[in-house]
Amino acid sequence: MTMNLLQDKVVVVTGSSRGIGRATALDCARHGAHLVLHYLGDQATQDEVESLGKEITGLGSGRKSIAVPGDISDEATAQKIVDLAVLEFGRIDVLVSNAGICPFHSFLDMPLDVYRRTRAVNMDGAFYIVQGE
Repeated sequence: MTMNLLQDKVVVVTGSSRGIGRATALDCARHGAHLVLHYLGDQATQDEVESLGKEITGLGSGRKSIAVPGDISDEATAQKIVDLAVLEFGRIDVLVSNAGICPFHSFLDMPLDVYRRTRAVNMDGAFYIVQGE
């Protein structure tokens, strides 16, 4: 017996092209959700999110997904995600703010530019996507 916990819900997953985000998006689709798949937008993540979209379509049952590229640390990307979700599906029911980076540096040796980029993606990006109107 398949449970459809998210039947016809609209789920946004940031950082959905790989890792935890990809697995989350697939599981949401398996539970009946339509997906808004955010990804960075370089060639590698574009290829990954296209593959993910095909997997979601292959699950059947009319699940839809749209892909939205952009750097989540840019406030305009978050607004674009919200705008396209509402345009395509009329609403957002669930947000999975997953996009993040994890550069491996000890705190005392971390270059300032690495700290700033990590903060921008992990903290500012989460703030922007939650604030999107």
